[in-house]
Amino acid sequence: MNVHDFIEWMKAYVFFYPLIMSIAWLIGGVFFYWRREKGQSKEPPPLERHPMVSVLIPAHNEERDLRDAVTSIFESDYDNLEVIVINDASTDGTQDVIEALMKEYPSLRAVRLTQNMGKANALNAALPMTQGEVIGTLDADSMLDRHAIEWAVWHFIHFPRVGAVTGNPRVRNRTTLLAKIQTAEYASVISLIKRTQRLVGKLMTVSGVVAAWRKTALVSVGGWDPRSVTDDIDMTWRLETRFWDIRYEPNMLCWMLVPETLKGIWHQRLRWALAQFTGVGREIVGNPFWGWNGAVIACVCLLQFIVSILLDMRYDKDLWKVVFWVVWYPVAYWAFNATAAAVSFPKGMFRSMEQPATWVSPDRGVR
Repeated sequence: MNVHDFIEWMKAYVFFYPLIMSIAWLIGGVFFYWRREKGQSKEPPPLERHPMVSVLIPAHNEERDLRDAVTSIFESDYDNLEVIVINDASTDGTQDVIEALMKEYPSLRAVRLTQNMGKANALNAALPMTQGEVIGTLDADSMLDRHAIEWAVWHFIHFPRVGAVTGNPRVRNRTTLLAKIQTAEYASVISLIKRTQRLVGKLMTVSGVVAAWRKTALVSVGGWDPRSVTDDIDMTWRLETRFWDIRYEPNMLCWMLVPETLKGIWHQRLRWALAQFTGVGREIVGNPFWGWNGAVIACVCLLQFIVSILLDMRYDKDLWKVVFWVVWYPVAYWAFNATAAAVSFPKGMFRSMEQPATWVSPDRGVR
């Protein structure tokens, strides 16, 4: 194959791959909704038993948002649970917030680490302390829906092979153009794609923002890998190599914060793109073109957003408001993500896999 043929092959691949996959996600998402969500009660299903659930909240410099996360769990309708906050070498007032919360909620437990060793190490440090049959993980900048735990536990009770249940994160800060674009993106990338993957029985990624795990499944793979840049993707794949079933539960809602500055979104996408070059994968929607093929991909992209927004309005009634902003996604956002992937390539190629993936305080958006 000469250079010209290779370039033509690449152009065809980059055009047809996002086109075909978007159509597949559209069909799969609609079919999942028709088969499993249409007519479903919004109330959680009755549970034959209530196993203990241990919710872990790893935190690094989260003094602003940690209280919201902890309070949302204690306000859950599920009563047989424990909450453990892991302060991973925070340099702000996170520890003061934890101590105040422990006075307010006497059952709250905490772990304090003095060296920044990353999210995976923080979770591993708390795992031996847990008493629950089910382990929940929640990002410190997120708020859990009061019925989320019930929806997750139902899967573990009825299906012994279920090793993890991934939730449905929704964006709660929608004050800027970037945040509104990401609101639509999460509806498409998280919800629509995971609906399709659930139909074929092979979820590729458990959402790191909110998830529930069977404790025996976590132990069977040795816990979280501290070397992984994206612990959620890595854990998903390792569980599936042990034949654990991974499920998506759209009713397992949480409300999260997303970056609202170019600098914040740049660092986030660099980390996500870095995962592609360090042994783990990520869904890629595609790249823009000028001309008729670019118009086709842009139209299919917008159709994917519109359908996903309509499906997720069941859980987020105000989601329709961001449809007017998604036009910026194929116009500029693709190029932004593609640039992040290109910049991360040399970093991923030469990164030492023996070093732990440590925390870097992210942009949590404006209030």
